[in-house]
Amino acid sequence: ISLGRGAMHADCASTMKMAASTDTTEWSDSRREAKARNAVSDAIRFSHFMRRNFMIPVRWDFFWVSEYGGWEDIQKDVMTDLCSRISELQDNGVIGIAWMAYQDSRDQ
Repeated sequence: ISLGRGAMHADCASTMKMAASTDTTEWSDSRREAKARNAVSDAIRFSHFMRRNFMIPVRWDFFWVSEYGGWEDIQKDVMTDLCSRISELQDNGVIGIAWMAYQDSRDQ
């Protein structure tokens, strides 16, 4: 079934966004950090796309930026960005966000 056909029968769309220092899909630390720092903007763009094309609300069912590997400040910055953009999230049809463990380093 296509996304368009499925959306006609769905209560909402769902998306996930993950970023970590251990991401093997990016070849450099700077690219991994940029991916993490853009996590909120990327998810908002996707939410906007879903809302505009299918007119259904969007849940972020798995939003995670790991603090592992010395990323405590990156994680904090991303979560601060997320919290500062609540009205933008609402404007783009986001109805809920579930993020994974706030502290996930082994040394915590």
